[in-house]
Amino acid sequence: MYKTIVKSKVRKTFESLSKGQHNALIDQLASGFTYEFIGDHAIGGTRTSKKAMEEWFNRLDQIFSELRFTPRSIVVQGMPWATTVLAEVEINGSVAGEDYKNILFQRVNLSMGKITEIRTLEDNQLLVQACEKAAANGVAEAAAQPING
Repeated sequence: MYKTIVKSKVRKTFESLSKGQHNALIDQLASGFTYEFIGDHAIGGTRTSKKAMEEWFNRLDQIFSELRFTPRSIVVQGMPWATTVLAEVEINGSVAGEDYKNILFQRVNLSMGKITEIRTLEDNQLLVQACEKAAANGVAEAAAQPING
């Protein structure tokens, strides 16, 4: 039953993110969380504050339009005090008026319903190409250093 509830909450969070509702994720972060997006690019970096997460989501919105996240697979392991979620998520959106499609893999650690750690890996070659395209079309944030902190 617990794993079914967690899977449902993960799906609902991705649905909310697809609607641009970033607080759906930010409100679930524990006071001492880490969000690492693997890669040395504008979307990469490690964030440990809600302020940095808000900046990161704002950057994401500047680079990409109409991002939609569709979970393809969600695996939940553990108990409420130590839960691990593994997700494979299809991403669709646009960059500089052209379609953007990618797959992300994400590991999320939870403790008592709060996110303590997220680690995300996306096809970095496609992601870097998208950032370069956005930068070439005048989106300065697409060429910026990763947001850390």
